[in-house]
Amino acid sequence: MKSLAEAREELLGRASALAGRLAGQSAELVELSAALNRVLAQPLLAGRDSPPFANAQMDGYAGRWAELSAQPSAAWPVSQRIAAGDAAAPLAAGSVVRIFTGAPIPEGADVVLMQEWATTAADGAVRFSQVPEAGTFVRERGSDLRAGEVVLAAGRRLRSEDIALAASLGLGQLPVRPRLRVGVFSSGNELLQPKAAGVAAGVAAGVAESAALPAGKIFDSNRAMVLALLGRLGAAIEAHDLGWLPDDPQAIEAGLARGAASCDVLITSGGVSVGEEDHLKAALSRQGSLGLWKVAIKPGKPFALGSIPKAGAEVLVLGLPGNPVSSWATFHLLARPALLAACGVFQGLVPRPVAMPLGFDWPSPDPREEYLRVVVDAEGRLQLAGGQNSQVLSAVSRAEGLACIPPAKPCAAGDRVAFFPLACFD
Repeated sequence: MKSLAEAREELLGRASALAGRLAGQSAELVELSAALNRVLAQPLLAGRDSPPFANAQMDGYAGRWAELSAQPSAAWPVSQRIAAGDAAAPLAAGSVVRIFTGAPIPEGADVVLMQEWATTAADGAVRFSQVPEAGTFVRERGSDLRAGEVVLAAGRRLRSEDIALAASLGLGQLPVRPRLRVGVFSSGNELLQPKAAGVAAGVAAGVAESAALPAGKIFDSNRAMVLALLGRLGAAIEAHDLGWLPDDPQAIEAGLARGAASCDVLITSGGVSVGEEDHLKAALSRQGSLGLWKVAIKPGKPFALGSIPKAGAEVLVLGLPGNPVSSWATFHLLARPALLAACGVFQGLVPRPVAMPLGFDWPSPDPREEYLRVVVDAEGRLQLAGGQNSQVLSAVSRAEGLACIPPAKPCAAGDRVAFFPLACFD
């Protein structure tokens, strides 16, 4: 049985190799408005200093510190007024200038005095209650970035803050890697597809629909869930809904072939065990390779990693467990970092937890690492979001994050454990 760290390391290796093969594709130039969550294809360098000129940090008066400090009680004439966007003339000797936040510091000035320190006389001259050190409230040219400096490294998944930084440098477009094409399909004769009519008609129709569910059938929730989880990863992923396949070897092989032709990664759920009806495992093995893992986590022990050859490369296949909660958990803990690595992301692949206290006892832990679905109560303690069985989707829907219980370690209320807020998986 693999530890989570071992399984993740192998996955990231395979995914990074795929990213390397895909790196030969041409970078795409996108507008800043379309750059969120895309992956930067090349290092971003500052083309100019930022800020491009020395400017005032706040409203007040700019002057020459040597003059002001030598005569701190003197009255100083105001020789010019400079607002943001104005051009500044050199500072006249023996004077100060009225200046506003963001306005350029005139040549010869090296300090800004807050307007709250100023008293204006009838003739317009100002006196100051204090004179600070030279450089106070002056944003020097290049104090944020210098021309030629690496601003963002290649492989960065662009955040809104990164887009603001690019805009501050005058860049209207950014070079990004092509989207990773990810295909998702489900298989199994037991699956029925949710019907739009039941949703549109409201709760009563939904109850009636459930009551009429044929014996042995369940609704297909995993495919819709995985597609939604891919959507949370943003524009770096191009998700393809490959639909449902019956438990028929020929249909499954044809579906895999279609998916491999148009995608870089395929995600499946269930169908890769050792039963006679687990045709997906056999079909994958015939078309490429498939490795079945047992990962020491709960929920989510079964996980599959395979590949299908494609034009001298390969399509990566990630096989999630069939139980919906196990599929959800392994997507977050294993598939998500692998997908980001395949997109060319180098950092932030594994979320960092925070330590938080439990609000309940967990006296009989599993030998595997457990990931409990939890909420945060009003006292900042973790509480169970509901039943922890691997088919209880209602607890997943209510959960605010995952609490990690170490293997075979009983825990009591008040013990601090690693907590992964769901937001850290975006």
